[in-house]
Parts: sequence; C-alpha cells; structure tokens
Amino acid sequence: MKHSLAKLGAASIIAFGLTYQAQVSAAPIFTVDPTALGWTSGSTFDADRILGGSQTLITLNSATKTATGSGWIRFDAFENSNVPSAINNSISGLNFSATLNGTTYEGYELWAEFDYSLSLLSGNFGQNGSKYTMTSINFDVFGRNGIGNTYTAATTAGGIPTVVTPGLPAELLGFGSLVAGTTELTSLGGAAFNAITTFTTTALGDSYFVAPQPFYTLAFENFNNTTQGVTRNGDYIAIAANGSIDFNGIPEPATLALLSIGLIGVGAATRQRQA
Repeated sequence: MKHSLAKLGAASIIAFGLTYQAQVSAAPIFTVDPTALGWTSGSTFDADRILGGSQTLITLNSATKTATGSGWIRFDAFENSNVPSAINNSISGLNFSATLNGTTYEGYELWAEFDYSLSLLSGNFGQNGSKYTMTSINFDVFGRNGIGNTYTAATTAGGIPTVVTPGLPAELLGFGSLVAGTTELTSLGGAAFNAITTFTTTALGDSYFVAPQPFYTLAFENFNNTTQGVTRNGDYIAIAANGSIDFNGIPEPATLALLSIGLIGVGAATRQRQA
C-alpha cells in the first residue's frame, strides 16, 4: 500500500535535515505505548530512535544510469540516548518471547516495507565508489500482535526481491515519502543509505506513538553495512544493512527561510564546481 502526500518545501527540509544531523547528538524524544499492539505487560516508555536491520534488492539499468529497489526493515529495539540500555524488549514488547511456568508470553513485531528509485550522482555506475541521488522513496510501517513473521532476504540469481510474510494480519501504523536522500556503494565494497522522508501516522499509529501529538512529521533513515553485506549478480545487487530511524518536526517558517537561503548558497557553490 503506497500513499501520496502533498509536496513539501524540499529545499528547506533538506537544509533542515543537514543542520539537524550535524548539530544534534540526540534526536528528539518520542513516547510509545506498546499496549496499542497488545503488549499488556508493558507501559509507556520514551525513546529517541528505533534500531533495525534491512534487506533490499537493487535492479540496475545501465542504459539510463538509474536503479530501482525494494526491501524491508525489521525493527529490533528502541534506544534512548539519554538513558543507555534503559529499554529492553521486556519493556518495549518488541520481538519479545519467553516461556514461564509453561506459559508463553509474546509481544509484537514492527517492520517497514519500502521501494525507491535512484539516479547516478557521481562515480562509475554500479561500481564501488559510486553515489546516487534518491528520486523517490515510499514506505509503510506495520505492526502486529504476536511473534512469527517470516522475513525473506533477496536473491540476486534471477532478481528475486525481499518478502515479509506476516504470521497474523498486519496493521498500518504510518507511511511516508521522499524529501531528500542519497545512497552509495562505498569504495571498500559496502553500502550506505541516508534519507529524510515525511512521516504520517494512522489512527493506530497515534495510539502507539502517543507523544508528541500530533506526532513528528519527518523521519531520518540511516542504514550502512560493510563489504560482507553486499552481493552482486549481473544487474542485481542485494544489500543487508543495520541502522536506525529517528524523528523530528518541520521547523517554523522563519527558520525554513533562513535554511533556504543557506541551501541556495550551497547550490551556487556546487554549480561553480561543476562549471
């Protein structure tokens, strides 16, 4: 399920994202209520990011120097940078499963499914050291009570994409689309994926992400890996990566104006270098 959103002031948001990532060591706090996904043994907790592992398959088009991809993120844990190790899975309920006195207690699963497109920015297309501009990305965040999803990795032989098979019906918590992003096949053979996207919660998402309300409208995705996480076969590249997502809001109009001016300067400098 994909959703279209109203266009944002992309230049302003990109500038905000760069400023945010450079100046803020800890992302803004948000509050989660795990009972919304059936974890009645827990209570609300504060976090500043969600950690997870991602699998994606990229299909290269050498003629146009573009690529398309799809994949999933399986969220593994929450983190609060202000209180390290304060959120274990028995608190969050995420991926929790334990048996006590013959009774099995299960929490819930949380994951995202996404697709995207890329265009060559620099370097040799499809080779180590090449960088790409994201031209689109769409994602949905799902949750479901209980444990038992099947997460299938991509297969480069034949270009078989990743698949998530929920053990029970999935419920949509939120969705988003591209503001700005880049990806890279590193010079050492790894990969890096960084994006700023919109984020919109559903009614269930508002019951799960309970603060702030309304919830943050931007998500920041950062996933990276080493050479061992990348496999190739012809025009197909499969990537396994680890990373995190954190959130923030859209700045006030005055802040957006200042950031836009700064971005114009960056753009002018870039054009001069390319001339």
